Amino acid sequence: MNLKLVANKAGVSEATASRVFNQPDLVDPRKVDAVKAAASELRYEPKKGSSAQRKRRQEKPLKRIGVWIIGASSSRAAQNLQEQLYLLQKCLESEGAEALVVFSKDQSEVPSLLSNGNLDGLLLQGYAPDESISKHIEGLPCVWLMTRREFNCKFDSVEPDNEANGRIAAQWFAQKGLKRVAVVNAWPRHPAFSARTQFFSNEAQIRSLELSKLEAGDWGKESFLEESPGDESVRKLVELYLAMQNVENIQGIYFPDDIIYSSFIRHLRNANIDVERLSCILGDHHPDLIEHLDPRPACLDINLPSIIKQAISRLSTLGQEPSSNVERLRILVPPILNH
Repeated sequence: MNLKLVANKAGVSEATASRVFNQPDLVDPRKVDAVKAAASELRYEPKKGSSAQRKRRQEKPLKRIGVWIIGASSSRAAQNLQEQLYLLQKCLESEGAEALVVFSKDQSEVPSLLSNGNLDGLLLQGYAPDESISKHIEGLPCVWLMTRREFNCKFDSVEPDNEANGRIAAQWFAQKGLKRVAVVNAWPRHPAFSARTQFFSNEAQIRSLELSKLEAGDWGKESFLEESPGDESVRKLVELYLAMQNVENIQGIYFPDDIIYSSFIRHLRNANIDVERLSCILGDHHPDLIEHLDPRPACLDINLPSIIKQAISRLSTLGQEPSSNVERLRILVPPILNH
């Protein structure tokens, strides 16, 4: 029995099937399950020693990793990405490597780091670079970090599983016995929050939940990496929420992101809404934002440490294998429910 038959039965490429047995942490968990089920059914036994050989090929460590954040100035974006950059630095330090972070306002600004930085790899975030600058990163291992804004991105990516985020939130409401729920998305232009809202809505319909949807606001028009809704903007969002039909019957609210939750609840209180009766769940988890909140919401932790570790691991793989032998991957990291 050969690996190609297993891959065909599982509906994946042969490269993906091979990776399931050698580097399963770099493969979508659903594909891992499909390949293992196919292997079991076909009684396929992976070749011994392949994992050890792959490991030996990867022993060369990464030393200098560029982090190019496109679509933001350094000061404002660094504040919004503080947790991510801190975890990235710590993870690379544990590997004996350093992160060289650069920001550019748009895709036309090519940092000098790419031409004279002697980089071992590059992590990208924000807006995808266009074809005109592909020559500057040709031959350099590149991995897209976090949710992509363009789905035709030509790089490998490691992203939070936004589909699972929305589905789990709706399932949590259903398990609590709620019948009427709402989703409030203050960032309809943001690809991650838009996806979470979509899949939450789909799962709510499957679970026969009566759904009210509020998507409002134009934040992210200039740069989603820099902007945050102000308190006055959230107040106007609450006014739109209160104007929805049968709002008094809503039992739970899903916020695809946690940024506006505290301000939103405060404005509801100011409008004499009994917020204690609401069950809320957030599609992200920043402990410093929710530590002292009352009522304390449930949260879906996007598992940022795992996203960063898998991105660095993928860079290492790309740096050790000829590009012609490496299949482009989109790795989705599922969230962790905290409630």
